[in-house]
Amino acid sequence: MKSILFSILVLTFTLASCQSKKPEGGFLLKGKIDGADGKTYVVATFDGKQLIGLDTATVENGTVEFSGVLDYPQQVYIIEEGQMRPVMQIFAENTDMSFEGSVDSLYAAEVKGSKSQDLITAYNKDMEKYQKQSQELGQKYQAAKAAGDEKTAEDIYNQYMEMNDKRLAETEAFIAANPASPVSLFLVQSVFMREDFDKLNNAFSKLDTTLSVIPGYKEIQDYIDVVGKTQIGKTAPDFTVPTIDGKEITLSSLKGKYVLLDFWASWCKPCIGEIPYMQKAYQNYKDKGFEILSVSVDRDENAWKKAVADNNMTWLQGHDTEDISHSLYGVMSIPTTLLLDKDGVIIAKNLRGTALEDKLKELMK
Repeated sequence: MKSILFSILVLTFTLASCQSKKPEGGFLLKGKIDGADGKTYVVATFDGKQLIGLDTATVENGTVEFSGVLDYPQQVYIIEEGQMRPVMQIFAENTDMSFEGSVDSLYAAEVKGSKSQDLITAYNKDMEKYQKQSQELGQKYQAAKAAGDEKTAEDIYNQYMEMNDKRLAETEAFIAANPASPVSLFLVQSVFMREDFDKLNNAFSKLDTTLSVIPGYKEIQDYIDVVGKTQIGKTAPDFTVPTIDGKEITLSSLKGKYVLLDFWASWCKPCIGEIPYMQKAYQNYKDKGFEILSVSVDRDENAWKKAVADNNMTWLQGHDTEDISHSLYGVMSIPTTLLLDKDGVIIAKNLRGTALEDKLKELMK
């Protein structure tokens, strides 16, 4: 469901020369594009860091052809030369493919000839209902928050989570029905990597091991190995980070207290939205053996310090300068929080809103 976002600041092209015909064992992609005569396009893959150009071609008399060789079926992106944002993406294979569309709406062009594209198209069609529900709930949630109606906002959030669980269950069933398709691997990457560990692990387990030749398979496997060490019942990996006053703090030094480990950033609106709940919990339980260690993933040190002051975050503040959030904890989205017991064992994760204080009340009764 999530698309790759391309940043003009960090991505570059490695351009290939224009292919004249379909290479042996490769693909040929023929297109008809209304209103694009004279425009030059690049077809490229994405290796996780940069776009890799496979072919370039100029539209003549409304038609264009691209060719190249793919190591495996995968997403390819069509970009107008000189631009960075794709106008179209295709789940391509080493076969004959075609598409037709208008220069202003290539993203909606129908692609023929790729079984993988047929699969992702069918999946996306099934997911349209959830996209619509998500937009509607999002608008209602923002309206409730703007009106200060926290009870309604919480109810809407719970509705969203129920809807999301249905979406994930349907996606997992799709993966299970197509275990050897690279599309299924793509869906594990794009849909489940930001979900909780059990959901990700279950979806990944549905994949056929023949997909292990694709780099993304090992990346997910490695990620699961890291996140597996931060599940409830595991001792939180130890680390040391610089503090806001120029000193250092080590997580294990806080043993003997219940600790909320909070990964956040100044630019993260959901993170900022959780601060009032953390403030209340801290005020009520800091003298009863509770501590908070917020670890910012901000790159801008000044932005981090300003956000701490502006939001009156009076508890312990660390700065993740060594990427421990990802390398030790596998954090893929923020806010991510872990509640540790007095021995440093993880006893809860991602307690949102009033759930944090409810848990502390239960622990300290």
